[in-house]
Amino acid sequence: MKNIKLVFYFMMIMKLKSFLLLAAAAGVTTAYAQTSVKKEITNEDVWLKNIFASKSISGLRPMKDGKHYSSFYTDSASKKRYILQYEYASGRVSDTILRASDLKLNGAIIAMDDYAFNADESMIMIKNEEEPIYRYSTRELNYIWDRRNKSLSALSAGGKQMYASFSPDASKVAFVRDNNIFIKDLKSGAEQQITSDGKKNEIINGACDWVYEEEFSFQQAFAWSPDGNTIAFYKFDERRVREYSMPAVRITSATSGFTVPKGYDMP
Repeated sequence: MKNIKLVFYFMMIMKLKSFLLLAAAAGVTTAYAQTSVKKEITNEDVWLKNIFASKSISGLRPMKDGKHYSSFYTDSASKKRYILQYEYASGRVSDTILRASDLKLNGAIIAMDDYAFNADESMIMIKNEEEPIYRYSTRELNYIWDRRNKSLSALSAGGKQMYASFSPDASKVAFVRDNNIFIKDLKSGAEQQITSDGKKNEIINGACDWVYEEEFSFQQAFAWSPDGNTIAFYKFDERRVREYSMPAVRITSATSGFTVPKGYDMP
């Protein structure tokens, strides 16, 4: 009999706790409903003021030691650009990796638009005269800064390049130009064209067209093998794809001065 009473009391206590939790939740919901204010969302909120935009950090390159990262720094007075090394733990500058004044070639200073390290961070690929193609892709002049002997050299004299990438052992660099893939041997200086059928609006080797880049964030269409001896790449045959004209028409809001898309014309 005593055990039955204990079970009964326990069940009553659990029911009381459940009731109190439900009452508290209902009170919170009611209070939230009373304090929340409805506000109309406008185009200006979304596209001009960026109220709902996600927050992120950009421009940081993790270093291979796991304790540092690198980033651009531009001196506000001299407008000179540097690549600095920072400590993750403190956020302090721990080293100056590269100064803009170091990048001299044939008497001219090479401006830094972007950069990338090789695997062991002994060399840096410097982008210069960057030219946008679509949303993400660019073509540019690439230069290689060797940190070991502090020397600068042009990647290629044949025109701007796309997706210049060090091989895993950093003995070679592959890139795309005019829809073909090239390899530069950094030791001998020899440049080899490994595809020859690339043609605008027909055959693309090692790169993607607009739709892959825009909808799938897929741009570079080649990759080095782990030993750096071979390259795998995509070839796109677009000879049967028609070229479309799609002008974007925009208007300006008379009340806010905010430019919004109006419509598209696709013949």
